[in-house]
Amino acid sequence: SVLLVDDGSTNGTFVNDTKLESGASVVLNKEDMIKVGSTILKYLPRGALEIRYIGMLEARANTDPLTLIYNKGYLLEALTAEFKRAKALETAFSVLFFDLDHFKEVNDTYGHDAGDRVLIQVSQILRNAVSVNQGILGRYGGEEFVALLPGHAEAEARSFAEFVRCSIEQHHFQLEERTIKMTASIGVAAMNKDCSEARELLKRADQAVYLATSSGR
Repeated sequence: SVLLVDDGSTNGTFVNDTKLESGASVVLNKEDMIKVGSTILKYLPRGALEIRYIGMLEARANTDPLTLIYNKGYLLEALTAEFKRAKALETAFSVLFFDLDHFKEVNDTYGHDAGDRVLIQVSQILRNAVSVNQGILGRYGGEEFVALLPGHAEAEARSFAEFVRCSIEQHHFQLEERTIKMTASIGVAAMNKDCSEARELLKRADQAVYLATSSGR
């Protein structure tokens, strides 16, 4: 264990906002907050800092740097894991593929910075909706997003997709001094007995969003 002793300091020593008496000691616990003068320290046992650092590296490796949601690599791993779990437990599982309509026009008209702001705002709309449904959201690439919805059958997934589609359509996207409107096409694929691989489910969702796009967006 680690012992902290106040050796008659002028300004006093505080542990979790409790002042130590001069000469008194206290055994430190993980993440105790220590105040010495105007400096605040957090106590981490040996090895804890390395564990936290490794965790930060893993989180960074799994996160899309622009939107701060999961990236494609993590999404594909989660897809495989959730697919296997749904198969084993015989529970519903659906995949949603989102594609922003005419997104290239935003970049061409307002610039790539404006396009990035649109992607960030879309990801926030999707993240709020997906988190309520205990799903997993990731950026698949460019203006494409994928949501994994464990426990959602086809009807529930389609209802959720329509809710998100309306949310995006009704949102006013802020681009500095102007606002623009956006729409999205969405493909829904629900797992059935004929589906044997996770990538097959994702492919069906991709085909569905292509059909939605080619049918008038």
